[in-house]
Amino acid sequence: MKIPEAVEKKLIELAPKDIEKLDLEKWYPKVSGRRDKIMLFEHQKEAVESWVKNGMRGIFEMATGTGKTFAALGCLMRTNETHKKLAVIITCPYQHLV
Repeated sequence: MKIPEAVEKKLIELAPKDIEKLDLEKWYPKVSGRRDKIMLFEHQKEAVESWVKNGMRGIFEMATGTGKTFAALGCLMRTNETHKKLAVIITCPYQHLV
């Protein structure tokens, strides 16, 4: 999908010239304590596997409340297994959906 020109320009402005110099730590909040691992339900695991088999592309068509967000996080976890330098941009068409 096309993104607005202003967003594209800002992303290019923020991006380092060399991916090895990408510093993502500044975007993560400093959290102390334990972080639990995300545990997916079987239907979410199947959605992630379908996404992987489809070249890591696709759209989740799942009912409200079935865990699309957690399935998407499962996709990010899978992607992170093979791509150690990873920048993710999450967009949403409407503020009330955020």
